[in-house]
Parts: sequence; structure tokens; C-alpha cells
Amino acid sequence: MAVVAGVAIPKTSPDQEKAKALVAYMLKPETQIATLKATNFFPVVDVKLPDDMPASVKAFGPAIATMTGAPDALPALLPMGLGDLGGKFNQVYTDSFERIVLGGEDVHGVLEQQAAALKAIIDQAKAPCWAPDKPSEGACPVE
Repeated sequence: MAVVAGVAIPKTSPDQEKAKALVAYMLKPETQIATLKATNFFPVVDVKLPDDMPASVKAFGPAIATMTGAPDALPALLPMGLGDLGGKFNQVYTDSFERIVLGGEDVHGVLEQQAAALKAIIDQAKAPCWAPDKPSEGACPVE
């Protein structure tokens, strides 16, 4: 799942200066590169990647930059309110990829079935909608 990240300091932070220092540290290019190497989480600031990065990082970097910088990009929050059903929610995406891309199944048929699986998970968790969807009363409807 591609993730666009950001950082913020809550107004209620007990030490604004230390919080600002932490954010400044986290946004340093060398910290961003260390995070990438440790977690495969791509930098959230523009950095030149070192030459010793794995081939996968070199391949994904330009693709991620293109997607996140596209004028029609639609940033969305990660799924929220799922509790211990988050793994099942993520599995639906993995299953969809495997069935469509690897298994060559009909895209529309798979998506229709998987929408039903997502709806069941969201209904069970009673998870409200998250951005960019509008807020919902009760479980977020899956269309």
C-alpha cells in the first residue's frame, strides 16, 4: 500500500521546542535515508538516494515521486477504526492483486467480490469513513 506521510505538532504538545527539534531531525536527508534503509518507508522530503540502495528502491523511487506529485493524485488516510480486523482488510488488497495480476482473473468480477469482503469487514468493525470520503454515520458504506 503506498503511503503519503506527514508530520505535525499538536497544539497541546507539552514542549513545542523539543517537538520542533524532533521534526527537524526526522526531516533531515540522512535520517530519511536511514529510515528508508531500515523500513522501506520512502523519504517524505526530496533527497538524493545513495548509489548503494537496492535495485527495488531505485526502481520504485521515481514511480512513487511521479504518483505522489501527479496533479490528479488523491491522497487518502490509512484505514481507521478497524481494530484487530486491519489485517483482514489489508488481505483483501493482497488477494485482489494476486487474483487480477498474477491469476489473470476478470478485473470487474474480482473487484465486485472483494468489495463485498471489504464491506463485511467494515460493517463488522463498525468503522466510519475516513478521508477522502465524507464522514459517515455508522459503518462506512462500500460502493
